[in-house]
Amino acid sequence: MLKIGIKFCGGCNPAFDRVAAVEKIKKGLEGKAEFVPLNDETSEMVIAVMGCGNACAELGETREKQIIIISDIDGADAAIEEIKRKQKV
Repeated sequence: MLKIGIKFCGGCNPAFDRVAAVEKIKKGLEGKAEFVPLNDETSEMVIAVMGCGNACAELGETREKQIIIISDIDGADAAIEEIKRKQKV
C-alpha cells in the first residue's frame, strides 16, 4: 500500500479549507493509500497542502520524495487522480 505524508503550510492566508481537502483526498484513496506522519521514513510521497496560490511553505525536508502540491480545493481531486494514475492504485 502506498504511504503518503501530509505537509501543511503555516495557514497565514488560507483561501480554502485545507483540512477538508485532505479529508477528501483520504476518502478518495481509502483502501489504496495509508497516510503517515510527514517524518515517517517509509513514506513514498508527500502531499503539500498550501492554503493559497503563493505556495510558499518550505519543502526541504521532503525533497527526496515525490511531492504533489495543492493550493485550492480543486487540487484535491487532481491529486487523487494523479496518485491513482502514477501509482496505478
